[in-house]
Amino acid sequence: MLTGNSHGMSQVKLDLENVNQSKLWTKLDHSLKTIVASTATQAEALLETVRDHMPLYTFHNRRHILNIVGWMDWLVEDALAEMSPLEAALCLLSAYTHDLGMALSAERHAAITKGTDPGFQNFRYRYPEESRLIERLHAGKDHGAARVIENHLITDYLRRTHSDEPAVRMREQLDAIGDLFHYRQLNFRRELELISISHNQPVHWLRKQLGDHGLTTAIDQQEINFAFPGLVLRLADIMDFDSSRTPTILFRHLGLEDEVGDMRLAGSKFVMEAVKASRTEWRKHMAITGELASADNGTLTYHAPQCPHPAVHKSILDFVGQIQSEVRHAREELHHIHPRAGLDKLRLPEVKAEVTPKHGAYIYEDWSFQIDQEEIMNLLMGEALYGDPELCIRELLQNALDAVELRDLRLQLRQIQNKTKTTPGYFLDELGSSHELAVKLTWGQDPGGAWWIQVSDNGVGMTRESIGRYFTSLGKSFYRSPDFKAEQQAMRDAGLLCTPISTFGIGILSCFMIAGRIEVRTCPADAVGAINFHVTGPGSLFYAKTGTRAEQGTDVKIWLKPILKGKATRLGHDESRCLAALRKHFGYYSGKRPPEADFLDPAEVAARHVVWPKYPVHLQ
Repeated sequence: MLTGNSHGMSQVKLDLENVNQSKLWTKLDHSLKTIVASTATQAEALLETVRDHMPLYTFHNRRHILNIVGWMDWLVEDALAEMSPLEAALCLLSAYTHDLGMALSAERHAAITKGTDPGFQNFRYRYPEESRLIERLHAGKDHGAARVIENHLITDYLRRTHSDEPAVRMREQLDAIGDLFHYRQLNFRRELELISISHNQPVHWLRKQLGDHGLTTAIDQQEINFAFPGLVLRLADIMDFDSSRTPTILFRHLGLEDEVGDMRLAGSKFVMEAVKASRTEWRKHMAITGELASADNGTLTYHAPQCPHPAVHKSILDFVGQIQSEVRHAREELHHIHPRAGLDKLRLPEVKAEVTPKHGAYIYEDWSFQIDQEEIMNLLMGEALYGDPELCIRELLQNALDAVELRDLRLQLRQIQNKTKTTPGYFLDELGSSHELAVKLTWGQDPGGAWWIQVSDNGVGMTRESIGRYFTSLGKSFYRSPDFKAEQQAMRDAGLLCTPISTFGIGILSCFMIAGRIEVRTCPADAVGAINFHVTGPGSLFYAKTGTRAEQGTDVKIWLKPILKGKATRLGHDESRCLAALRKHFGYYSGKRPPEADFLDPAEVAARHVVWPKYPVHLQ
């Protein structure tokens, strides 16, 4: 239970016994009270099943809902007088509906556990090691241990998809609740769905979905701001942080996954006891209380006295950090939703955590390995580590070939699933003309005398998400991600093999071995998502603009440094010398090696590092 102190800040009452004790309830007229009460009764019953289907996850039952309502009361207390009845009702309704995507029908849960649900099957493809372990445990008659891992995968699946799938799962549950969501002349079912879904989306998502014309409306001279209840919901949901809301990070921090991973050495009884003990420890360890400081400094403090474990300590600090971030983003978003006078008084406190270790249990220090970015860049991009700065050309070509292969296999998979006709290695444009999937390597000199190299492909292209998640990340590859593993398994099931060849460990940073700046033009499957960006150094910002590439694929153009290997940079190509050098390199020629050229030959570099590619590499 969270209470306030006596320094002028009103109490946050999180021990509500019923929604009709809420301050928001007092704003409702009779028809809205009927809608909220009916929804509450049915939603509570549905949400009680979440724990049955997700035994390793946190409570999302009636207690959590009423906690959220209590937080909503506190958040809007200064704005309550200006709220319309429907705005108050949307806050309460979203508290009851926002987690309905986690509630499953008996049929849907049976389909998941029996392996016939296609969504969960695709999700399991992302975790092949766990799937193989489950099979081995079942084969060894250790069904209890296998169910522990299966429950963890189901929990993670529902947690990750409950805000992506409400278009399916939430609508199913709202349909079961009934056609209640009408107020006077307004059907607000769509707005309620968007508000409920928005709590796990970026803070601006709801505003973008509603659009300028749908952000507000008026009913009988009452203005309704639909984005306001969305802000209230996301804050109240994340602020409900206590012993019943254990972060799933503790599943790993407290060693439960290690216990489960070692279950080949133990019987299922041991594993189930470990799960039971871990749950008990979670509840004991996460005895978090909150205290509101005086109104003068507007601070919300989460206290965790006698914390027994550094992993719990770290988890609390991390989660409170998420709350801090959410409050900061809400403060910024409040200015964009155009609240009328009064609604802008939404309470947005400063948030902090005070965690005290149990005496003698541990000494907490937030230590971790720190990286000096400049020194690491010099190490990674220096010839002392990789020897040959020309390897960046290999990196670009291999990435391009992988992108082409992935597009080709996606087209073939679509052909198999939809029974359409596609020629491997080719794609059809909008007019039905066939085009070869290929990579192109070009080089030249601009009017200012700077030499450049460009690698172009008509592969999958990059979305903004993939740029941020993989392209810019040191040592991180899409082809080692769970997302790709799931896609790769689906291809295998269809008889297709996707075998990426890019292995270079530092990604696009390798280009700065020889380049001073980089320009990328990329277009994913949807041309609307095309984007251009420039990078002027390994530690610099990416300067992005609206994309100019009209067709799917990517161009990466690098401008070379004026000095390479101690010599003035110059590109060139001598065909006879290049062929002789390649024969010597691959052992087909026993004569003398051709003399070193006074220029860098990109064709020779490409031929040495990209041998017998599956798709054409055109040189110009």
